[in-house]
Amino acid sequence: MLRAVLELVLMLVVAQSIRRVLGGVMQGLGGAGGDSGPGRSAPGQGVAMVRDPVCGTFIVPDRAEILNDGGRRSYFCSTACRDVELRRRGRAPVSPGAPGAGSPRTEPSRR
Repeated sequence: MLRAVLELVLMLVVAQSIRRVLGGVMQGLGGAGGDSGPGRSAPGQGVAMVRDPVCGTFIVPDRAEILNDGGRRSYFCSTACRDVELRRRGRAPVSPGAPGAGSPRTEPSRR
């Protein structure tokens, strides 16, 4: 009796494992996005990426922190990298909620 119950449990575990593996294979073949979350899917094929001038990370322009400076647009992976660049240029970073936040020199992230 105990042996039959253990064999049944083992068969259920094996069947569940096979189902998950096959489901993952089918999802991969179908090109589905996986667990990237809502609105965080990978960019389409052929999207041009830009390089963060501070840390060198490549980012999609739509998800970057943007700094406009005299007609030149710079893209950053984070507000921390943007603030480092502002300090290099001799400007104080704009903190959220401070007077002047959202000034024309910086644009908020579109994340």
